[in-house]
Amino acid sequence: MRSFVDEVTSWLNESNISYEHVDIDITPHNVIGLGKMDDYNYKVGLHLLPVPTPRASTSTTNSSSSPPNSPPPSLLSKRLTDDTNLPFDIIVHLHQDIWINKHDIVKARLNAKLGRVKQRWYARQTKAVRIHLSTAMDFLEANHLWGATRAKFNYGLMSGDELVAVATFSPRRHVERGLETNRPFRSHELIRYCSTKDGHVIGGITKLIAAFCRDFAPDDLVTCIDRDWGDGSGWTSIGFEKVSVMPPLIMSVGQSENSIDHWTRYYLVGAGVGVGTSNSSEGRKGRPGINIQTFNELNKTNNSHEAKCILERNGLFPVYDAGVERRMLVTKGTKLDKMCMDRRNELEIDDIDSKTKSILELWQMSTPSFPDQYYSPNNMGIDALLEDAASSDT
Repeated sequence: MRSFVDEVTSWLNESNISYEHVDIDITPHNVIGLGKMDDYNYKVGLHLLPVPTPRASTSTTNSSSSPPNSPPPSLLSKRLTDDTNLPFDIIVHLHQDIWINKHDIVKARLNAKLGRVKQRWYARQTKAVRIHLSTAMDFLEANHLWGATRAKFNYGLMSGDELVAVATFSPRRHVERGLETNRPFRSHELIRYCSTKDGHVIGGITKLIAAFCRDFAPDDLVTCIDRDWGDGSGWTSIGFEKVSVMPPLIMSVGQSENSIDHWTRYYLVGAGVGVGTSNSSEGRKGRPGINIQTFNELNKTNNSHEAKCILERNGLFPVYDAGVERRMLVTKGTKLDKMCMDRRNELEIDDIDSKTKSILELWQMSTPSFPDQYYSPNNMGIDALLEDAASSDT
């Protein structure tokens, strides 16, 4: 049976993607440099994270095979993403279960990071339209690494009769941002965005956001960035500024009953988490949760080590992300401002002068605010696991 590293390097060879193994001293795992730019630097660092072993999942210290200065598994990916001295423009943390289950999307995204895209469209050549929830979910399930989750507002870009990109948005939240105003901010979350996995729409996200602004005149938009695929610096050019980075999130992987080579990721908390054993088409979309037996066992302890042992007894092993990054766009003073103002005038809504404060200040003064760490209000063991992951980040 081929190892995870062999599978990835075999695909790189078949795809004529040159690579080199790079020694990064704080990780015990293989790191591969892609897209060499000079003697030292690469476009992409590919950090290969195999499915954890039982020993690694329950140990409270680093494995004896880990480098002496290696951080705990819960912090490893985040530490590497935060390290600006690595010889990569971005570092991608590729988990083996993601490679197995989302291999088409993973390969397409890696190709895109290297400028190898099969199709390109200019946003000006597409049409932005409202689309049905089921259409958006089917598209996201086929093209987005996080899969699909239900959203209130769903928009797509059409190139002729072909849907080439999708963005989904939350219902409006009324948020006080610490300013003396006649009304709260009209705030929405940009929940998902992606183009078709083998293509790229130049200016696509901007066009979809503009269409949403013409309809709903938000004062701000908030979104989350998957830092397993690099930080969110690319979002700065379209107006989204970094306002927070969440601590690493613990998830779990388990072996499929049907194949020893197949692993499934089960989520402990978060939007869109469902029942992992669901057989319905809707139940399989989104992110599967742990089964009720494991959930109930976890609720009998508030000790993180014991909770990891419970996961292992149920054939589940912990994995961690690099910490989701939150970004916020304020429409005032941007190219989106006029279309928002026109819509507010139609709705007879007062304007807000938000430029007296920075975006970070507006975020920090917000009521209600987004939590700065994960929690499980109805399960002690899951909450202990989340707190353990967060405490490693302090």
